[in-house]
Amino acid sequence: MKTRVWMILGLWLLAAVPAAMGISGFPFAQESVTGDTTAVKTITANLCRVGGLAVGQETPALVQIASNAIYYSLASTTATPGTYGAPQYYAATGDVIEVGQPTKFRMIGVTSGVTYRVSVTCFER
Repeated sequence: MKTRVWMILGLWLLAAVPAAMGISGFPFAQESVTGDTTAVKTITANLCRVGGLAVGQETPALVQIASNAIYYSLASTTATPGTYGAPQYYAATGDVIEVGQPTKFRMIGVTSGVTYRVSVTCFER
């Protein structure tokens, strides 16, 4: 009976845990970005482009929040996350975000006077 309970519990946990990130491929570029609440930060313009060139194909990235929380946006190159009416999301320390178009990823800190740090890894498919 105990085995059956553990097996059912294990299957439930597998169903409850989201699938692994949908990015597959080889990591080819990485950077660390730090910021605060005073200025919007972005991923380096050509970091996630094949060959590091502006004309290179843009590849997806994983962004991991290493310390402190951020507001971020994914759909605009001009929006200021954290402001009223701006398309935005929230991510806390330890969260991982899959970013399909890294050139549109914009972030800003949540807490005044606190520095955040994120790690960006680009993947070639």
